[in-house]
This record gives sequence, structure tokens and C-alpha cells, in this order.
Amino acid sequence: MTAAAKTSPSPTSTRLSILGAGLIALAFIAPYVGAAIGIGEASAFQAGQDIARTLGSLLFLAFIAWAVTRGRSDSTKAAARVVVGVLLCAVVASNIASAASDAAAVKAYVVETVQFRDAQAAKFSKLGERFDSIDLTKVLTPQSVATPPGQAIARALLANYRALLAERRALLQTYLLEFERFVNERAPSGNARAAAMAAMKEKKDQTVTLYAALDEAQGGLADSMERVLDWGAAQGGRLGVQNGQLLFTDVRQQGELSALAAQVTEAEKKFNATLLTTQAAHSQAQADMVDQNRRVQEFLKK
Repeated sequence: MTAAAKTSPSPTSTRLSILGAGLIALAFIAPYVGAAIGIGEASAFQAGQDIARTLGSLLFLAFIAWAVTRGRSDSTKAAARVVVGVLLCAVVASNIASAASDAAAVKAYVVETVQFRDAQAAKFSKLGERFDSIDLTKVLTPQSVATPPGQAIARALLANYRALLAERRALLQTYLLEFERFVNERAPSGNARAAAMAAMKEKKDQTVTLYAALDEAQGGLADSMERVLDWGAAQGGRLGVQNGQLLFTDVRQQGELSALAAQVTEAEKKFNATLLTTQAAHSQAQADMVDQNRRVQEFLKK
């Protein structure tokens, strides 16, 4: 006696099977569609990652469906495939929506970063203009070394200069704190946040190193000039000025002043070398800002 012929699937089971397969296929296609039309700034690589995650979800859901429907009817198994397809599509849709939200957050952060950068740069630029207004060549003149009125004027210039150095140190410290707080509070999550944190650390380290060297050079120059003024004040009127030249009482004075002047010259050399490095860094930063602005505009248009 031959075995009974296997029962053909019902039309309902067939339709459900086709629907389930279509939903599962849609779940795998959707990430690439999102990449093609730019939803969430998805890339082909990211779409590939989504496919891998979807496959993992499919295997898990398929196992659950198999375990639940084992031994059940074809209609029940087909309905389970539809459920699996619906759940997969929901997972993929959630991933795409999350990617779109992340992309919007990144764009907002980029805009805020440019605004923060420009605001901080403006503060340092204004302070730089005030530095430029102080003419240190007027500090050491025959009158400032030999006469009380000249010394008062020179010391006032140095006091203003030192005040600006202190103000810049405070501004730098505030900037570093605000920079870190800005990134911590505003940087989006995920890879974008990791990149933002790494960029912040690199920028902070560069800035601290640059301004530490400049502060040391400028402070050292001011110190060397003040030592000359202190020496002049200690001469107790034993110096004179005639035709714009210092008049010494003895040779010892000339030797002492020459030694102090040599220290000023060395401090000026160090300052000039540091200034060249700072100016080069500033020029590079300006060029980087122009390039950043261009790339930001291109990014925001996507």
C-alpha cells in the first residue's frame, strides 16, 4: 500500500508564505535603499553593517518561530514567517530612524562647534590687538633707566604687559574648561562622540603647549627688562643722560649694564623665535578654519 500523498498548502498558507518572504526581503533591502537616498547619511559600509545585524535578528527570530510552530499546521508556520518579517522590518525601520536622528544630531553639533570656535577666536583676537598696542621698545631708554619719571613710564608699560599676560592665562583656562564642557554636553553619541572627544584632547594639548611657550618667552622678556629698570633705580642718581646717551659714573656701571642688556638680547631672541612659531601656528589655524568652513558647508548640504 503506497503512502498517502502529501497535502498541498492551502491558498491562505501560500499567500502568507509569500508575504512573509517579501517582508524579510524588504528588511534586508531597506538599509541599501536608505543609503541610496541618503536617509540618515547612511553609507554602503553602514548598510552592510545593518545587513549583518538584520541577519542576526532573522536567525534569532526564525529559531523562536520554529520552536513555537514545530509540529503545527502550514498556515501557522506561514503566519509565523509573516510575524518574523514584520518584526524584522520594525527593527530595520528603527535602525534607519535612529541613523537619521544621529545624522541630524551630528549636523547640529557641527554648526554649534563652528559657532563656539568663532566666538573663542574672537576673544583671543581682541586680546591680541591689546598686546599689539603695547610698544616694548619704549621700556628701555636712557631716560627710563636713569630718571625716575622715565622709570615710572616704563614700569607702567611693563605692568600693563604683565596684566595682559595674566588675562590671557585666565582666558586660556576658561576656554579650555568651556571647550571640554561644550564637547561633553553637546557632542552626539556613538562614533561621532568618540571622534569629537579625541579631537578636543588633541586641540587642547596643542593649545596648552603653544601658549605655555609663548607665555614663558614673553614673561622672560618682561623680567629681563625689569631687571634693567631695577638696576637703574639702584644707582641712586649716579647715572645721567646727555644727547640721548647714558652717562656713567664709573666703568663698573658699564659692565653691569652690558651684562643685563645681554640678558635682554637673549630674551628677545627667544621671544622672536617663539613668536615665529606662534605666528606659523596661527596662520595654519586660519587656513584650517577656511578649509573647515568649506567642508562644513558641503556637509550641511548633504
